[in-house]
Amino acid sequence: MIVEWFFGVGVTVINALCSTINGWSPDAWFIDVGQSINSVTSTLDGLGVWVNWAVIGACTASVLASWTLFGNVKLARVGISHVPQFGGGGN
Repeated sequence: MIVEWFFGVGVTVINALCSTINGWSPDAWFIDVGQSINSVTSTLDGLGVWVNWAVIGACTASVLASWTLFGNVKLARVGISHVPQFGGGGN
């Protein structure tokens, strides 16, 4: 729903920019992006019989969480290395 709203705002801005040019209008498929998004969403919902979206979501979330965790650990190590007599870079 949020992504569809952002697409709608983008289409509205592009339509406003295109309306300044006389004699040209965007194609119908471009103006009706919401219908295309609804079509793709309903198609993906129909794949739920063969694709376990919960497992895919859990795997994606765990990968993103591990990247965040390891990135924060790396940032902490870089920060600690700047502390004299404690990190690895000071005397």
